[in-house]
Amino acid sequence: MTTYVWIGALLLLASCRNSDPLFQKTNPDQTGVTFANQLTETEQDNILAFEYFYNGGGVAAGDLNNDGRVDLFFTGNQVDNKLYFNEKAVGSDALKFRDVSAKAGVAGRKGGWKTGVTLADVNADGWLDIYVCYSGLRPDSLRRNQLFINNKNSQGGFPTFTDRATEYGLADSGYSMQATFFDYDLDGDLDCFLINHNLKNYQRKEASTMRTERDYNAGDKLFRNEQTGKGDVPFFVDVSEQEGIKGNPLGFGLGVSVSDLNGDGYPDIYVTNDFVEDDYLYINQTKSKTTGQPAFRDELRERIEHTSYSAMGVDVADLNNDGLPDIFSLDMLPEDNLRQKLLLWPDSWQVYQSQLRNGFWHQNMHNTLQLQQGNGQFAEVGQLAGVSATDWSWGALLADFDLDGRKDIFVSNGLGRDLTNADFVKYASDEESMQTGRSLLDQVKQMPSTPTKNYIFRNVSGSQPGEIAFENKQREWGFNELTRANGSAYADLDGDGDLDLITNNLNETARIYKNTSREQQKGHFLTVQLKGPANNPFGVGAKVQVRSGDTVQTQEFYPTRGYLSCSADRLVFGFGDSDKPVQVVVRWPGNGPVQTLSNVELDKPLTLAYAQATRPANPPATTQKPLLTEGAAIDWTHHITPTNDFERQLMLPMQYSYAGPRLAVGDIDGDGLPDAYVCGTREQPGALLLRRGNTFTRQLLPTEQPRHNTDAALADFNGDGRADLYVVNGGYAVRDTINLQDQLWLNDGKGGFVSAPLPPEGMNG
Repeated sequence: MTTYVWIGALLLLASCRNSDPLFQKTNPDQTGVTFANQLTETEQDNILAFEYFYNGGGVAAGDLNNDGRVDLFFTGNQVDNKLYFNEKAVGSDALKFRDVSAKAGVAGRKGGWKTGVTLADVNADGWLDIYVCYSGLRPDSLRRNQLFINNKNSQGGFPTFTDRATEYGLADSGYSMQATFFDYDLDGDLDCFLINHNLKNYQRKEASTMRTERDYNAGDKLFRNEQTGKGDVPFFVDVSEQEGIKGNPLGFGLGVSVSDLNGDGYPDIYVTNDFVEDDYLYINQTKSKTTGQPAFRDELRERIEHTSYSAMGVDVADLNNDGLPDIFSLDMLPEDNLRQKLLLWPDSWQVYQSQLRNGFWHQNMHNTLQLQQGNGQFAEVGQLAGVSATDWSWGALLADFDLDGRKDIFVSNGLGRDLTNADFVKYASDEESMQTGRSLLDQVKQMPSTPTKNYIFRNVSGSQPGEIAFENKQREWGFNELTRANGSAYADLDGDGDLDLITNNLNETARIYKNTSREQQKGHFLTVQLKGPANNPFGVGAKVQVRSGDTVQTQEFYPTRGYLSCSADRLVFGFGDSDKPVQVVVRWPGNGPVQTLSNVELDKPLTLAYAQATRPANPPATTQKPLLTEGAAIDWTHHITPTNDFERQLMLPMQYSYAGPRLAVGDIDGDGLPDAYVCGTREQPGALLLRRGNTFTRQLLPTEQPRHNTDAALADFNGDGRADLYVVNGGYAVRDTINLQDQLWLNDGKGGFVSAPLPPEGMNG
């Protein structure tokens, strides 16, 4: 009996452990991180006066005092910034931080509106510096970005910081959201890319005209590190226009990620833009450019078919372990039907067509997951992968949170007030028409406020290359709390090998979610610390590949990612329960030196140093037999009558008139070669395509007028052994039933078809 009791107790303990959430929300009173991005609404400061009032602040994670532990920095829109040094004791599981903001000198400019934050060793002295962006309805003097240079001197065990943005050429006074530091020209030092936004105060004019303008405050900027400052101070020069960076007043930059997207060794840039302006996909041309040619070219339309509409945060990472970086950007589509109907969206057919006519690219209001195809093109698979709808989302982070070797997705969520709530929009319209005289602040207070849950998705992709799928793990992984989180970052705060999550929240204490993957023995890990060259000590831009069996994981070190935020200065790889030998390869920026280590020991940190790398020989040229070869030519171009299906069927999920021609294949003439019927439209009759060697000849059916064919089938319908043709008709361009009537054509065995009667039905097929 005693034995059974012990066995039952052990099973119960194991069950409880397996049901524990992966992440545990920590107590601010215990961690010491009590920062709250508290907003005070006034007649001048509110969302109706400044639309980005609730866009929130950022969080940065990095070792700022070089003690081996990850520290935290939070920006406050109206409140002071906060810097917390990690004081977790060796051997303790408890996270403990100390607020050193006041003594460190990083509280920020009084009266300024702080937004994004990034950490980088700007002066290459081996110590991380802090760059803080400013925006808001403020004068230029309060909008100048700050660069807090790490003084390295000890004041009670921690360094102080001095704002030297003006001296370095980085005190930009535009409406800034975020900056990222990387070496775009591969000259060895870090340059700076800055995203800005407009205030929607530009005069009404043609979009084509506005695209040619350069707006100092709204346009994005690229600063090149010239290393020409006084003494050992670098100086940054604005080279935006000459290097091909767009700076027009249409830009509303909210997110930026850097990655070598085309695999040529040079870093590329992806910028997400709010509202109607296109996202920018800047492909670095430095490798092949000639004198006077810009370093960047926007190739979005050549590589991506459509993007998010009000694109916010963005992250880039290899999600399916095929060695190619993928792009995940966020929008505002709710998951549940009620909020989809309650919140108004500008995503109508008429608006969409107007945007296309005005030269904007295809955009839809949902998250987009751009999966790279290996030929320079991306396939958008957000809906297929189950990650397209996460409500009013801000920060996207792609990382392996459960240490199974596949990168998962975290999304920070929530808005201070529902600006697009249909009831409020009607109320505001009535207020304007009735001229009640209510103050702006009174109107704001009528706006609903709905906190939402953060989202987290587990990567459940299979073993086949290119396969991608995700599973919502909000409940199982501990994200059931209704909140308003903006900036977010990941870091191994307790040094146990798994990635914890940190969020900067509106009007509530910042959150630290402790990852318990190691406590739950989810999998093995490897932490990689980079020691770069002299002018890039942290190795920004290095690419690390880890091979275990047939699985190859790839990460690039660009810590600025997500939204307004910067994640930790080390890379974490997971391996599940695999015991296969591990090989690690690091390629330093610019297809430069590489370092290869075999039989690497897991569950401990690994340091990779630039000084120990060797320059590789040029790889031998390889030729690969193409998977597909050109076959028989088909002379066919599809034409369709322009039709708005939504005018007939408002609730359609898509326009079926634009689905493209269906094709039915079979041996029509009995010669053993495959023939086909290609469906037609009212503009163009369908046709039989008869195979003749390496080409096809076209033959029309004896029909009195073209109809919109929606499908077709070649089969023996009358049992005579010959392929007959059934054509389904439909469409929204006509209403008369005769054009909707299906057709049956019987093969006469002489190379022709005769019409056979069908029961009248007149249904839209």
